Amino acid sequence: MGNRRMFKCKRCEQPTISVFDKYKMGLWREVHCSNCNARLADNPVVLGAFHFLAYVQMVAWFAALTYIYHDSKYLLYIVAFWIVFDILGVLLVPMVVLRPKPLST
Repeated sequence: MGNRRMFKCKRCEQPTISVFDKYKMGLWREVHCSNCNARLADNPVVLGAFHFLAYVQMVAWFAALTYIYHDSKYLLYIVAFWIVFDILGVLLVPMVVLRPKPLST
């Protein structure tokens, strides 16, 4: 896989989850391990708290600063902070193994 950063699967402990797949988990999506086919997602409680504390508060704070000071530069700060919080979400929010989907008959 070269020098790319990989995350370990929580079931088989093999580094099979790419950074892009980990990023997709932060968008409330699930991914599958290429080694053991486990369904993985970010921990929903931690992810929900992170989204509220990071994104909602950030947008509210900078929107309020834009309104109070009548300066649109604060809206540009949202973009920079959004990128930082996306990186932190990839690195800090833990993964969980989901139960297998039931077979439909």
